[in-house]
Amino acid sequence: MNINNSDYTLYQFPTSRPTLAALAVKKNTASTLGFSSYSTSNLCIVQCRDQSTNRKFFLISVYIEPRHDAFNTLANLEHFVLDNPNASFIICGDFNGWHGLWGSKSNNSRGDLIFDFICNNNLIIHNTGNSPTFHTVTHQLPRESIIDLTLTSNCSHIHLNNWSVNNNLIVSSDHFPITFNISLNNITFMKNKKLSTFKYNTTNIYWNGILDKFADEVGRRLPPIETVKSASPPDLDSIINILTMTLQKTCDKILPRSRHASPKAPFWNDNLQSLKQKVLHTHHKLCRFVRRKLPLQDVIAERDAARREYSIAFCIASTEHFKEFCTRQTKEDVWSITNRIIKTKPLTQPPSTLRLSDGSYTSSSSDTADALINNFFPDDTTDATDAHRSTRALMNRPINSPSEPKFTLTEILNGLRQMNHKKAPGIDHLTSDICLQFALKFPDFITTLYNRCLTLEYFPLPWKHAVIKIIPKPGKDNYSQLSSFRPIGLINVFGKLLERLIIDRLTFHLNRLQLSNPRQFGFKQQTSTSAAIITALDLIKSKKAKGEHVIAVSLDIKAAFDNAWWPAVFARLRHYNCPSNIYNILLSYIQNRTVGIDFSDASITKPMSRGCVQGSVCGPTMWNLIMDELLDIDLPAGCHIQAYADDVLLITHSPSLPDLQHITNSALHIIHSWGSSVKLRFGPEKTTLTAFTNKANSVSVAMDNIQLEFVSSFKYLGLVIDNKLRFTSHALHVIEKAKKLFQKLLIFTRPTWGVHSDNIRVIYEQVIIPIISYAANIWSGALKYKFVNKKLLSFQRLFAIKIVHGFRTLSTITSISLAQLIPLPEKIKSISTIETSKRLGYSPFLPSDIPLEKPSPPSALLHPALRVPISFTEINTVEEFQVFANTYSYHLFTDGSKHDGVVGAAFVAFDPCEVHITKKFKLHPSCSVFQAEMLAIHKACEWIASNTTKIKSCVICSDSKSSLQELSNPYSHNTFAVKIFELLHSIGLRSTKIGFAWVKAHVGIAGNEIADVAAKSAADLRKSPDFLDTPVSYIKLKLRDTLVDARKMFYETPLTSCHTKKYLPTFDDLCAFLSIVKPTFSITQFLTNHSYNKSYLNRFHITSDDLCPCDGAEVQTFDHLLFSCPRFSKTRLDFSISCSNNNIDLKQPFFLKHVIKKCEPTELFVKHVEYIVNNLKTFNCT
Repeated sequence: MNINNSDYTLYQFPTSRPTLAALAVKKNTASTLGFSSYSTSNLCIVQCRDQSTNRKFFLISVYIEPRHDAFNTLANLEHFVLDNPNASFIICGDFNGWHGLWGSKSNNSRGDLIFDFICNNNLIIHNTGNSPTFHTVTHQLPRESIIDLTLTSNCSHIHLNNWSVNNNLIVSSDHFPITFNISLNNITFMKNKKLSTFKYNTTNIYWNGILDKFADEVGRRLPPIETVKSASPPDLDSIINILTMTLQKTCDKILPRSRHASPKAPFWNDNLQSLKQKVLHTHHKLCRFVRRKLPLQDVIAERDAARREYSIAFCIASTEHFKEFCTRQTKEDVWSITNRIIKTKPLTQPPSTLRLSDGSYTSSSSDTADALINNFFPDDTTDATDAHRSTRALMNRPINSPSEPKFTLTEILNGLRQMNHKKAPGIDHLTSDICLQFALKFPDFITTLYNRCLTLEYFPLPWKHAVIKIIPKPGKDNYSQLSSFRPIGLINVFGKLLERLIIDRLTFHLNRLQLSNPRQFGFKQQTSTSAAIITALDLIKSKKAKGEHVIAVSLDIKAAFDNAWWPAVFARLRHYNCPSNIYNILLSYIQNRTVGIDFSDASITKPMSRGCVQGSVCGPTMWNLIMDELLDIDLPAGCHIQAYADDVLLITHSPSLPDLQHITNSALHIIHSWGSSVKLRFGPEKTTLTAFTNKANSVSVAMDNIQLEFVSSFKYLGLVIDNKLRFTSHALHVIEKAKKLFQKLLIFTRPTWGVHSDNIRVIYEQVIIPIISYAANIWSGALKYKFVNKKLLSFQRLFAIKIVHGFRTLSTITSISLAQLIPLPEKIKSISTIETSKRLGYSPFLPSDIPLEKPSPPSALLHPALRVPISFTEINTVEEFQVFANTYSYHLFTDGSKHDGVVGAAFVAFDPCEVHITKKFKLHPSCSVFQAEMLAIHKACEWIASNTTKIKSCVICSDSKSSLQELSNPYSHNTFAVKIFELLHSIGLRSTKIGFAWVKAHVGIAGNEIADVAAKSAADLRKSPDFLDTPVSYIKLKLRDTLVDARKMFYETPLTSCHTKKYLPTFDDLCAFLSIVKPTFSITQFLTNHSYNKSYLNRFHITSDDLCPCDGAEVQTFDHLLFSCPRFSKTRLDFSISCSNNNIDLKQPFFLKHVIKKCEPTELFVKHVEYIVNNLKTFNCT
């Protein structure tokens, strides 16, 4: 019997006990709803409904323990049946009861209880009593019974036919499957709603091949642009509906559909099929012998042998296939396969009833959908105060502020390119790549459409609906609670694009005027969680240093985003003098918004009156606007408040304990009152209080009349902050977190097979290191404690062993050195150094007056409407340049150079008379070539800007494609790029035409060669640098050398890795060897002596002696196997001859250093070691 899990919806209701009852319902058969209120680990109840009469039908799976109904399953089942007197039931399960009613030879007390249950509830039993449902053999004696029952309610709506026990269907169970047909009497079950919004599969689409056909199909149906230009709001809605239908019909024609392929067992083969048939044959033979009362001993042995053979073959086939799957992964597969396996992701939960806040349960799919949508998107409450009413009234009043200019095509294309086409689309099924191709083919249409929205200050109605996906939260043990889920809104891509355009303009307005509160660190460019944490900790440390008492209060806002009050958002927009058209289109954005949930067979749509849809573009900015008011509020002296999104932290300090108590309580009262004014609720239950001085925890602090309790540590933005600021608890926390991922990796990694070493290394470096090193610049002080270093190295050892495919007995130093990993404490210190340097703005390797290069702040960029990318022509030959250059009067060539520790830049300008001007610039030695190239282009633009009166057209030629690509992004925050864009805008205003070209270096283009010479001579100038800013790459380069030294000291620690150092005594020798020979399972055994040799096995009491079977006298070390044991003389001879031919003396110390210098001896050495390891277990009979 073949069942693909993906074809079925599996219902089970796990508790702290193992799940013993479940139901699998084939998808698209009927709409189903699990009944959480009655279901347990032993009782699974699922409802189906008739489409015409709405009559309920229940499928019930039961398991009752054999001796004692410990969990009152039968009583719970009867309770459910009594509560639903008019419903129809099909009850199947292992009741473990005997009674003559269903054919048992005798009755037991359980059977009597089941008989009473059947009679009292007028149920029909369908067991015929002729066939046992359970069969086993114990002590060479067959045992069989009828304990699996099928019961139905006595009704005319549903009938069971052809009930039978099928002992051929599944041979791996002692219970025989029961099959039957169900007659529905013209009943049509309702079907589940389709939850996925994916319709088109664009993953491997080659757009260039279908773009012309796409454009033809769409172009024939699009309304004229003139119609869009004069459209009213209702007309815009109609145009957008036409556009959506046009794209859908076009995609229906030319794009493949997204289909879910049912997985099959990829390891299944003819041998397994044959062995399965053999098991069936012996099973039937045993049944015949039982019926004829023949001797069973031989046939039982035959059956058990067939089962054992089938089981072994099944395990071998599946394991070998999995080994192959793991081994064939490339680095490109690591994220899509391995990383997904080790990441924690909650299972998809089938639709089930949910527990409400009052303790009751929903009773239908529509009830449940209604409960979910009202929980996540609550209605706005009544305006209870005059302040509420005045704030709401203010929202709709006209605003007198300047308007924003029209949207540009650059903004539109940038917005679409920022979206991930693999993310679920909205209700129109159009993914971002489809929308991008439309925008590229119809730029005038889409620009006109969005600008008409801006002109009318109207957000179109078709883009206001969000499809809500209910996502189970990870780590929950009970998914019958509303709080175990979170909502994600799927919005049409074109609607999200309009949100992006609006928010980009609003954000620029806030950044340019520096209106947003700097103590809000969330949902902003160039801010981070680390910056928020450091700001708080710096304050705590400084106040403690002054002898003040300090308290930190981590505040919880209940359902923050779901309860964002719109009038408060618009009050803040007015406060910031938001551009009028942006204000009004946002006002249109919140009007008539709807959200919809499909749940089982129910669809619920609800108008929104508050809250931010998670998944929208506007939501985060709207939330920040609300929070800015809190951060701007006047609190008592001695208070500091900051936020990261909805994580609010209050820090209070005072030299006096009574003052500290008064300040803290006053601040919490003000904060709580502010929350009431904007209809947000702070939850004292989840608010934590931590004292950072010994006496501070004696103060009494309350919020909303609820006393707050002190805790010794709290987690803030992922960092565990303890009251001593030692951060040792955080270090232990992240190690345990990373260990959980490692335990998952163990499932598909073994010493002799498994995930490729390169992939394990990638997972370690790209997944594990970021987890452990998060906020390293804050908590790295914990590394001064030896036990923290020891814990980190102990954890790193686990990954190192997997990378080198070694035994788990390998030492820390040996395994980490062979894996070529940086000792984890040193890695954390280096990351801490980089992050600290970024924050302080200078390098620890240079004087503090040499600044670190920083990205330009968002406020420094041009207005979004003025951002234009450069395009450049690629020129590979002198002839191509001569043709290209004729279109420009002035030609400028730029170049940068770094050699012998000096850096220079230059540009050369040729006028129409071929007279050239050369400008040279020196950079600090720590600068990069990229900086030099960008500086040269910047200086060239400055020169053009100062000579626009005589220059009407010019081209800047550079041989640095990376620099020109940086300038292709008008949203770049690179300091040079920002300045260049400003200059280009200024030059453009003066009607000077300017172009860019990439020229291939050193192909004979005279200007490029002159610029190259000038840049090199500029680097050698004896003058102070024209540019000082050090790139972060310089710090990383310096740290790389430091980390190499750390690895060297680690490996060369005295009295460690003694066996490895017999062959490779120094760190340089080890690196040289591992650069040629990778540490496979065999090589690791040789280098560590932790192998199948008997000296190692005897050390761990796996063998009784340590002597080699070759003579029974010599100790079997790896040296003996490599140089002496006659069992492996063939491969040894080949290796020895090769070494002799290459003048390598195997008797000299550290011979491996010489072997790896020659290819043939190296290959034969590896072959010799692999031959030893592959045959050693057989040789030793272990």
